[in-house]
Amino acid sequence: MGLLEELKEKNKGVNIGIGQKNEMMSGKSNPLSMTNGKSNLAILNRGIANPQTTLQNRVNNYSSAIIEQTTKQLHENTTELIFLIDKSSSCTGLESDTCIGYNQLIEKEKRSSFPTKVTTVLFNHNIEEIGFRQEISTVQKLQYEAGGETSLYDAFCSTIEKIEKARTMATIKPNRTVVAIMTDGMDISSKYYDIEDMKNIIRRCQNQGWEFLFLGALENAQEIAASVGIKLENSVESKNTGEGMLANFQSISLALDDLKQYGKITPDWKKPIKTITEEKGKQKRIGVKNG
Repeated sequence: MGLLEELKEKNKGVNIGIGQKNEMMSGKSNPLSMTNGKSNLAILNRGIANPQTTLQNRVNNYSSAIIEQTTKQLHENTTELIFLIDKSSSCTGLESDTCIGYNQLIEKEKRSSFPTKVTTVLFNHNIEEIGFRQEISTVQKLQYEAGGETSLYDAFCSTIEKIEKARTMATIKPNRTVVAIMTDGMDISSKYYDIEDMKNIIRRCQNQGWEFLFLGALENAQEIAASVGIKLENSVESKNTGEGMLANFQSISLALDDLKQYGKITPDWKKPIKTITEEKGKQKRIGVKNG
């Protein structure tokens, strides 16, 4: 077989006849005509996606975008609120006003549009976890009785470490974290942690943007707060009275409002406490109803 014959043999079935070529160029070819037992329409459709598959892909992509956007918004708006409330014997008689202040703050935050997780820990020589990272809508009214000694270091360190561990597993991590510490005395009964442990945890968490509020019903409250690394502007000396407890929760509420509106806590958060401290008897309870 000569070279010409070999080339013809190899190209058999590939070359398009002149007549067919002219038909295709003139637009007269029939897409339903058969080529090697298959319609030209089938051949043309090989590279075109199934319309149903295309629609489903679009729906999936849209759903993914919505989920991503919602997750981003939740991340940008979520607040983690942590209460550490002293219930040692020196707080006896303050339970009612403390509960009123706490319950009213929770109800106010429930009405806001910001997703909030709440952890509430009461402490004396024991640690009582009322709720751990609860969705605020599920938080119940607070009730308790005071008694016992103060173990602030154990309560604080064990609670924050537990929250840190839980957050490493969480998909959505809050972008605002506020830890409110309310106590009227020095730690005298912690067994597992000390002041250095508390200081190290606060430093670590502050580097991640956490805010710590120290509301101490004792004369050297700000010195105690400074000794564990809490910023001076985030600590305040409050009154160890029912009125003082109500003012504490009003101040926490203002701090939360500041963070949501300005992204930082302003000096105004202390106003309710300072009003009572500096002008006792001249001011009312600043909008808090007793009962």
